[in-house]
This record gives sequence, C-alpha cells and structure tokens, in this order.
Amino acid sequence: MKIIFRLLLLTIYLLGFYVKSGVKVECLRDINLENIHEIRLVSSIPSRTNSSLAFSPDSKKLASARGNTVEMWNIETGELANTLESSAVKETYVESLSFNPNADVLAIGWEDEVVLWNIETDEGTVLATQDNLGVLDVTFSANGKLLAAGGADRIVRIWDTETQKKIIEYENKFPSSTSGIPGLRITSLAFHADNQFLAIGTDEGTIILLNLSTFQETMQFNAFPSDSSVNEILFYGDILLASGSDGIRKWNINKGDELEQLEIFFVWDFDVLPSHILATSGYVDKVANTPNILQLWNINSNELLTTLYDDEGVYITDIAFNRQGTILALGGGSGKIDLWGITEECT
Repeated sequence: MKIIFRLLLLTIYLLGFYVKSGVKVECLRDINLENIHEIRLVSSIPSRTNSSLAFSPDSKKLASARGNTVEMWNIETGELANTLESSAVKETYVESLSFNPNADVLAIGWEDEVVLWNIETDEGTVLATQDNLGVLDVTFSANGKLLAAGGADRIVRIWDTETQKKIIEYENKFPSSTSGIPGLRITSLAFHADNQFLAIGTDEGTIILLNLSTFQETMQFNAFPSDSSVNEILFYGDILLASGSDGIRKWNINKGDELEQLEIFFVWDFDVLPSHILATSGYVDKVANTPNILQLWNINSNELLTTLYDDEGVYITDIAFNRQGTILALGGGSGKIDLWGITEECT
C-alpha cells in the first residue's frame, strides 16, 4: 500500500549543555545556521525516531533514516536532495546506513531488504530481500570492496560490491541462552581498516572476530552480560570498541587484551574521531529519570571532556561525526537532527 508522506518542518536548534568543571565552553561552538538552513524530515510515522545517520566521506551529504524512508541532505545548502523508500510490499523500517568511500553509493538496511542506492543515478539495487530477514546493520569495508549485513536471522552476508555477488553467508553456532537455538542474532558489524577482520556484535553480549581470508572465527569477546545486546562496535586502529549495558569496552585485537573500561551505565551509540575524541549517548546511572546525555571523552585516557544534556529529555539514539571532524550530527526520538560544529580546540 502506497504511503502518503507528510512533510514536517523541523528547524535545527542547538542542544543546551552543562560543562564539567575545568572544561572550556569554547570546546564546542555553534554551527552556522544560515548556511545549514533547516532540516525537514519526511515520514509516514511522525513519532518514529531517527534510526540511523551517515555522513558521506566528502562531508557534502548527510543520509538520515526515519520510519521506512531514507532522506539525503545537501550539507552545504541544508536542502533535502532526495528520498527513497523500501520496494518491499509491506512497510519496513530502515535500521542502518553506510556510505562507500567514494560517496557515490549508500548501503541501506531495511528490516527485510539490503539495497545499494547509487546517488548519481538515483537507482537502487536490491542485494537481498526476504521476510524476517531482520537486518540490523550494514557496513562497507574501508576500501569499499566488501559490504556486510547482519540481523535477526543470525546470518552475516558479505558481498563483492563490484560484481554485487554474495561471497559468503556466515552463521555463528554459539547457543542462545534465551531460546536454546544455535546462533546469536547479529546487532552490529565493523570492518577493520586493513580489511583483515570483521567484528560481529550479537544480542547476547558476545563479539566474534571473523578472519576475512579464511572466514573462520579467530577471537571471541564476552563483552556484556548475556541479557544485554552489543549496541554498536567500531575499530579505532587496532582497538576494538563496543557499547552496551556496561558502557564502552575496549580490546587490543593484536594481543587479545581488554583495556580500561569507560564507565557509563548504558550507551546507545558512539562515534570516534582520529583526533582521539569519543562521543557517547546514554545514561550515567540506573535512576529511571536520569536524562539521556551526550558526552565527549578522550579515548586514550578515558578523560571526560564535556557533558551535554538533551533539553527535551529525548533519547539521542544515533551519533555521527563527519570524516573531517568538523561536524557532529545527533538523531533521536524528537525526530529532528541536531548539528554541532567542532573547533580545533576540541581536536
């Protein structure tokens, strides 16, 4: 059934913030709103949160997902350039977005589809589609030659992006402590920069390191309790970072050693800059009315740089830095996109 979309006008505004002692306010500055204009979000479900944000590597575009729609924004003009919705007969939500290194293709993970959207031609290629596919994450390798997708069906699929042929389907055999069924659901994926490994996060706190030469499991980390999902994972050099119910955990994959944990009660999402700045969204303690907060950390020392609170108490569910480290985008339950400009003092 065709969905009639209503255009919602939502103006970007800056989050109010509180600064910890010893941290200068100048660490963050207001982005130029005259250049950004305003962000308009299109959705058939106005209350649906932003489920994913992705900057293009050249920082000219920002892709956002809300409901079953993907929106492409021109960062220089602030205008909506294009939208795309699932080709599936039933309505499915967008769960993940990932740009290739050339910024000309966007991988989209709908619940029941994996699609490559060619930005230049405005054409989409469906790589996989089936009921109950349950896609939760899609990601390109650093060189753009591989695309991985995983989700609720417990299978990681990897494609050759040039031929668009599937290389392998990897299904883990770790027994589920809740269902007793072999195989854990896939919640997050991350390629190592040299394309040697693929890290696989699961819904029961386990992270699997897959060797891409042999497609064999080379390492396993029990990152979080079995009743807690790995919400997000990424590589920072040879350091593997994961977020979940116990904050941020870090491992040196060359040694297999766990590094000092970053203590936060619960982390929804995080992203990191090459300049050692880590941004996290989550809760600081178990108190039910504790507001969802954004924090900036020094990833090497675990030093807290700045704490920013969401004025409206709305979940910040997605964080994305642009590659140049000049803009931080935030998406959440309010349905709007907040942009922060980052000064050199932060980096």
